[in-house]
Amino acid sequence: MFTLRQRIFTISGVTIAIVLIIVLGLIYRSKHVDPNEIISDTEVSDVDISETGSEEFFEQPPVELPSDVDPDELLAKQVARIFVERFTTYSNQNDNAHIADALELSTESMQQWIKTQTLNKSNEYQGVTTRVLSNSVASIDDVNAVIKIAVQQEQRSATESVIVQKTGRVELTKAGETWLVQGLFWDK
Repeated sequence: MFTLRQRIFTISGVTIAIVLIIVLGLIYRSKHVDPNEIISDTEVSDVDISETGSEEFFEQPPVELPSDVDPDELLAKQVARIFVERFTTYSNQNDNAHIADALELSTESMQQWIKTQTLNKSNEYQGVTTRVLSNSVASIDDVNAVIKIAVQQEQRSATESVIVQKTGRVELTKAGETWLVQGLFWDK
């Protein structure tokens, strides 16, 4: 049979294993509590989603614009802001993702110009982050809009960071119900 030493190691090993299994089981159970077992001071009633209709249950009321805001002007300003931030935020190490982002917001002639603005990859990092600080409608009609913009750009390299502010304008044209960027012009 076993020697005294072997029996002691076997008994203590089995005891430690049982205690370890119990402790791990308690830890696992405390982290994975069944929601039906939670006891609370308040009584919760069951809600039958089929009665309420799941879509109605989560439906949000529509957002209403103030009466003095023209939805067409608001949309033109948003397109201009999104375009400027996407197109003028870039780095030489992101595979020209800013070009792809800007193409979908532009007219065909603007797309041709944008494609000429690709950056070459470099081992030394250079990048620009642009935030539109303000934008306002300079002029708008049924098919054309000019949006004045003011931006802040952080120009970074591996060794320095410079913050620059610029102003300019974004010219848009309407294609169906969508505003598309026709031009971006910086003030001197």
